[in-house]
Amino acid sequence: MYTVSKLKKQRFSVEVPASKSILNRALLLSAFTEGDTLLRCGRLCDDSEALLSCLTALGIETERPPEGILVHGTREFSHFGTLDVGSAGTAARFLPPILAFRGGEYEFRASAQMTERPMEILPLLASLGVEIEYLGNAGHFPFRLVSKGISAEKAEI
Repeated sequence: MYTVSKLKKQRFSVEVPASKSILNRALLLSAFTEGDTLLRCGRLCDDSEALLSCLTALGIETERPPEGILVHGTREFSHFGTLDVGSAGTAARFLPPILAFRGGEYEFRASAQMTERPMEILPLLASLGVEIEYLGNAGHFPFRLVSKGISAEKAEI
């Protein structure tokens, strides 16, 4: 189990390695916090492009200066949307719980390859009161997620 403490507002610089997994986690962290974050990185892979598309659908603004991606993070993003994670595993695993905790109504779509992968997180979210409507096979993409927010003091995911 990890304990996460609230960060105080500060300015710092972090080098993001050329790893789509780490870059996508950095994109998520910078998108859902207030303020601007410049992620210095090279050319984006398809997974990172899919994640950026999902963030845009949520109303999170990004720019692409020559040195990387500038993310205009916010805690005020859309409570509704259709999100296509493509084949991006990080987006597929992280976006549903993030959005379930916040609350809203979202339709999740994915590539044919991703629809074959079971999403073990979905039954866990349902056990926390999140409504999951499967639009294909149970436990897989595509699905509709409806949440009033998760208020549990503790959730092991």
